[in-house]
Order: sequence, then C-alpha cells, then structure tokens
Amino acid sequence: MRFLVLAGLLLQASSMQPQAPTPMPAQPRSIEEVRIRSGVYTPAPPTITAQANLVEVGATVHDPHGRLATGLAESDFELLDNGKPQKIQFFSERTRDAEPAAAAGISAPRAATPAVESPRQPRTIALFFDDTHADNAGLQRSKEGAEKLVTTALGPADRVGVFTQSGTVVTPGFSGDVPALVEAIRKISPHPHIGLRSFLSCPTLSAYQAYLIRYKLDPPTEDTAVAEVCGCIESLCTQPGFPRAHEFVQTQAASQWDQVRSKSTGVMDVLMVIVKHLAAEPGSRILVMVSPGFPTPEMDRNKNAVIDAAVRARIVINTLDSEGLVAGGNQKAVAMRQELLTSFLSDASASTGGTFIKNNNDYVSAIGRLAEPAEESYLLAFSPQREPDGNYHELKLKLKNHPGFSVQARPGYVSVAPPPRPEPIQERIDREAGASDTRSELGASVKASAGQDNGASAVLVDIVVDAKTLKFAASGDRSLQELTFVTLLREPGGRLIAGRQAVMDLNLTSAKLADMQANGIKVSTSIPAVKGVYEIREIVREAGENHFAISNTRVEVP
Repeated sequence: MRFLVLAGLLLQASSMQPQAPTPMPAQPRSIEEVRIRSGVYTPAPPTITAQANLVEVGATVHDPHGRLATGLAESDFELLDNGKPQKIQFFSERTRDAEPAAAAGISAPRAATPAVESPRQPRTIALFFDDTHADNAGLQRSKEGAEKLVTTALGPADRVGVFTQSGTVVTPGFSGDVPALVEAIRKISPHPHIGLRSFLSCPTLSAYQAYLIRYKLDPPTEDTAVAEVCGCIESLCTQPGFPRAHEFVQTQAASQWDQVRSKSTGVMDVLMVIVKHLAAEPGSRILVMVSPGFPTPEMDRNKNAVIDAAVRARIVINTLDSEGLVAGGNQKAVAMRQELLTSFLSDASASTGGTFIKNNNDYVSAIGRLAEPAEESYLLAFSPQREPDGNYHELKLKLKNHPGFSVQARPGYVSVAPPPRPEPIQERIDREAGASDTRSELGASVKASAGQDNGASAVLVDIVVDAKTLKFAASGDRSLQELTFVTLLREPGGRLIAGRQAVMDLNLTSAKLADMQANGIKVSTSIPAVKGVYEIREIVREAGENHFAISNTRVEVP
C-alpha cells in the first residue's frame, strides 16, 4: 500500500497521530510546504469502561464529653440522602498521622480499614486570605496569627503557600522559606470590590443589605430602605403601603447585588485552583481559609465542586471568621448576619473533617490550631440510587446506639452527572472507521477503481480536497493546516480487509495556497486486492475546525 501527494510531497514512515481540533498544528520544522506521515491503519481494540457515581462524606465524631470518638465501624453509621437511607459502599477510619489513603476507589472494600499509626506526616499548608471581603482590622490580626505560625510553629519538613482572593499576593508554590513567607504575609491588604455602592445615593445599601432585600430574607431591612426612599423621592410614596417605593428598592437592591455577586463566585474559583495545587502535595494537606464570610445564594454547584475536590484529595479545610467576636447591637440581627455569611465556612470545614472558628479574637492561637491536621475522622461513600437530577440533596449522617455522640459531616451535595470525557481525535476516527454513514463537512471527492500496483492487482483511490473549504492558520508568511486521510478496503458487509492512515502537514506559502485553492489538494493511494467486490470507505479530517468528509465507494476488481 502506498500514499502519494500529487504535488511535491515528503513521505515519512513515522507516527501519524492527528492533532486535536485546536490549536492549529505548529509550523513544521522542515521548510517543506507539504509533509506526510503514513502507516498501516489498525483499529484500536474494543475497550470496556466503567464509571462510578460515588458521593464521599467525611465525618468527625465526638463523644458526650467532647472527645474525638475512635474505633467506630461502618455498622455504627446510618446515612440518609434527602431522608432516604443509603447503602454505605466505602468506609474507613483515618487518623491524624496516618498516611493519606488513595481516593475512595471504585474497587474499595466495604469492610473498615483499620487505623494505622505512623510518625507524624509533614504538613503542606495553604493559607488563603479573602482580602476582597475582609476589613483592615480583621485582616491585620489574621496576618499576625499567620506570621506567628510560620516563624514559630513549622516543622523542618512543613511547607506553606500564601494566597489571596485578589491575586495581589500569591507565593509561587509551597515552601519552608520563612523570610519569603513572612514578606508575602506582610504584603496582604484589603482589596474591596469597586462596586459596593449603589448608583443612586438613595437608598444607601450595603452589599449585605442588598443581598437581604434581593432574596427577601429580612423584611425589616427592606422597610428601612423604603422609609429612606420616601424621605428623598416623595413621588414614590403616594399610595398606601408604598408599592412603588418597594419596587424601586427591590430593583436597586437586585442591581447592586448583581455588581458584587462575582466576589462570592470568585472565592470559589480561587479555592478550586488552590485545592488542585494542594492535592498534588505530599503529607497532611491543609487549607486554612481566613474570611469574614460572604453570601452564597444559588451557588450550590460552586460550593459542591470545591468540597468534592477537597474530600477526594484528602484535603482538610479549616476556616476562621476574621470578624472575630462581634459585640453590641441587635444580637439577633448579628447572629442572623453571621449565620448567612459564614454558611460556606461552616459547610466546608464540616464536610472535610476540619474546624470552623468564629466569635474568637485570639487570632494567633486560632490560626495555629487551624494549621494542625484533623485528628481521628471517618470517610464514607455511597452511590445514589437515582440518576443525577441537578438538585441539591441534603445529607444526614447519624450514629446508631450511641446517645450523646455528635457527628460533624458534609451537609449535602449537588446531584449532577460528571462532565462527558472529551473524545480523543483518534478515537473519533476509529469510531467513524467502524461506521457506515457518510458526512460532508468539508469539500472532498473520492474516485476508486481497479488497477495495477507494481504488477499486482489493486484498488486505486484518488482523493481531491477542496482547499477553499478549509480554515488555515497564519504563522508569519505561511498558512498552516493538517489533514488526516484514512482509506479502508472493506467487504460489502463492512468487514475490514486492509487500511491506510496518513497525516498531511501543510506549511504553505501564499503562492502554494493559491495554487491549491485553485486546483485542490490531490492525494492518491493504492491497496492490493484480489478479484472481488469491495467498498472503499474514505475518511478525511481537517484540524482547523475538526470537520470530516466521509464517503463509501463501491469498486470491483476483475
């Protein structure tokens, strides 16, 4: 079998795997305008894949005296998904100094894995400061605690990275370089969002007030804003109950909240990046999150993604409310505000076996405590009985026959299907090779006929690709493209007899491009064949837009 390009080719017997759809292929090192890599086409053997739909739940248990409870077995727990009991498919007890296990696997045994004591693991600590929500006072005291940690409490093998929400302070990685870490911590400063103020001076709403009004969480807050509007825009308050003023306030609150909502989603995005980096580190992996909290409405998927990634990577998320102890004022309103703003801090720590510290002004001891690995904890996993529905599911983990014990565990998850795996180009080609349908996403014509090749009977195949239907990438004065040709000789029923695959790199001057656009890109190949009736299935794929031309041509060899 042979492959020929009818206009000045370079034939090479080398790897001919096609490139991904984007970016376009790099400019070949050779100065040749056309280069082809070819070989025998061999379809990949069939593979069997399995996908596990496991939800992992980290848990920490305390006895009636507040001590960590150890030695519990799978049979001691009951797990509910939206109130319905679930079969626990994976269970293990993890100790603070035990080597972190591999992710809860598909093949994990259901029996409990005994806790194994070992020398203390070195720590890899990510210190994350939410500098876009924190005020100067809370941030400054948190920095003092972090500086004390890195200067006095690190072991010789411990490594630390410093990260901020604004991105203005980020260490290049994790290290034990104390002076560099102290310098990074000292550079941290507040970076409030520029959109915290309303476009209008009336009503004057904070981001938190806008959030309360937008989601109708506190009617008195809206009534206060309406009263302010009635004092400055009297025309909105001429009807009983002030419906126009309420509508105006709701509109302003929604507009203002839309301005600052990205701050909350931005925190999730940064945390996901930190978790991915931390997951690759050795030893005990700890993420210490310092934040005054932030609203997270309609962000279940964002929160679930961060928590799920941390649980799977055995990362403990410990959180600190950097506002500290808030005294004075309406204590009920203060408690409500704290609960709404710190819900993610609480959920993230509970879900990963970590600790959430609030109402605390001793920042030095708090951050020192949060930098310690979790002690005894448990990891469970179950497979939901229903298909993913896209909704938030409440989880409840209970202990059976252990009165007075308390369980801290993941509060819920969003039931979503895992994203589909991108199909590699060669897999797509193999799939098309085994099919029988045709496709015409680019201009290509195929002619197959019986003939002679080196004195033996063969099927001769001529392919012409319309270059005007191709998208070329520019690189200097050259135009780049990559074409893949797969020629298959099959029986009429579809059984493969022989095949050839070639990848053509085009690195064209403007003159050569114009010639090919005028006359087409012409390729010929031949496949030896004895007397009989055959089908030629030709697959042409271009890399610019990942378009295909696929045809079936009947040919008889006399």
